Amino acid sequence: MKACLATIVLLASASCAVFTPDRFGYKYRDGPSEAREDLATGVRKIKVYGLDEEAWVPEYSKEARATFGVEFDVIALCAVDRFLLAYADGYNAVVEDRLKKIYGRDVLAELRDSVRARYKEEKRANQALEPTPTAVTSAAEQPPRRP
Repeated sequence: MKACLATIVLLASASCAVFTPDRFGYKYRDGPSEAREDLATGVRKIKVYGLDEEAWVPEYSKEARATFGVEFDVIALCAVDRFLLAYADGYNAVVEDRLKKIYGRDVLAELRDSVRARYKEEKRANQALEPTPTAVTSAAEQPPRRP
């Protein structure tokens, strides 16, 4: 699961910045404790940070919610600090461990891989259906130019 979240975060890390001061108010928040409280009330969330421009991620989020009841909670976009990272990583570790105990395997990583593979296959199939441009062989076949 950590690989799953790392994938989401790393996809946008080239344009993101990490700040060291407690810019976002997470310095004194305890991610693992908050996760245990949420799980005790039936709330399953994964804390997400970083801009993710991969086209398959919305489908992944939708299927995680529908299949496992897991919401993706975006807590920061591009700019993060070390306190936010520690909070999110601690929170997510508790949720991931609980999901592994319930399902006996890393269901979110499996779902991520499945959705990503399906997206790539659909993209490949759509590209195969697109018409390819044909080369014009003579000047007589070219459309007239406008002045």
